[in-house]
Amino acid sequence: MDIEDLRTFVNILESLSFTRTGDKLGRTQSAISLRIKKLEDELDCKLIERDGRTMRATAQGELLRSEAVRLVEFHDRVKSSFKRKGIGGVLRLGVTDDVADGPLSSALRRFANEYPNIQIEVSVDLTQHILARLKRSAFDVAVAKVDGSHQPTRILRTEPLVWCTHLDANDQPPGVIPVVTFVDGSYPRDLMLTHLTQAYIDWRISVVSSSLSGLRAAVEAGLGVTAIAAGAIRGGLKPAPEAWRLPPLPPAQTALFAAASTTPAQEAFIEFMSASFQMA
Repeated sequence: MDIEDLRTFVNILESLSFTRTGDKLGRTQSAISLRIKKLEDELDCKLIERDGRTMRATAQGELLRSEAVRLVEFHDRVKSSFKRKGIGGVLRLGVTDDVADGPLSSALRRFANEYPNIQIEVSVDLTQHILARLKRSAFDVAVAKVDGSHQPTRILRTEPLVWCTHLDANDQPPGVIPVVTFVDGSYPRDLMLTHLTQAYIDWRISVVSSSLSGLRAAVEAGLGVTAIAAGAIRGGLKPAPEAWRLPPLPPAQTALFAAASTTPAQEAFIEFMSASFQMA
């Protein structure tokens, strides 16, 4: 049996229309009819019957349906696997440390299994540095926070940006809010300080860090508050008490940013990461 005959048969039973099947598969209605006739002749039975405008599978057609679906899926999976293994090259990847600390490890492991001939070079840095280097063509793909400076290729995840403090913090707010923040020029720093100022809340910078792990350590030690994406809250952190009346912040968006020039390795990674974040 021809796999395309089986694919046509499966699609007809899904759409219940020769015309819609032809549109989906890029074939004329007569070509679709010929494929079904060929399959019926080969199996020596009627597979599809009409009752007025109603179309349905015959008893023999129903028997074939599940096996046809399985064979088409197996064919496509094997073909796709060999196609993936044929893609090679070097992929230069820039990511922020919240991504490196979160879903990246397991995603890269699965990606390497599916695309063993792609060599990945990973750099971890702050969003503004990653995107600046992407603009200079230092990376093929970046996974970073959306900060308004670059147009993202694809949004991967949107989550709340939450003010956090240490686990033993009480409901009584400090007179002046100590802020643990990234280095000057970073998007989260500007966002926090702008919203605190606009809310007429007194603040001071207590700790400056160039990494998310440094931010977490300082907040866990009780040296101040910071704002991080909800998915990155763990360990000795908790949302700041509502009694502190810290201003709400816009959500954090993690996105893919791709260099202008495209390669098969780049395209494969973009599609893979998009699917990985949807499953996370």
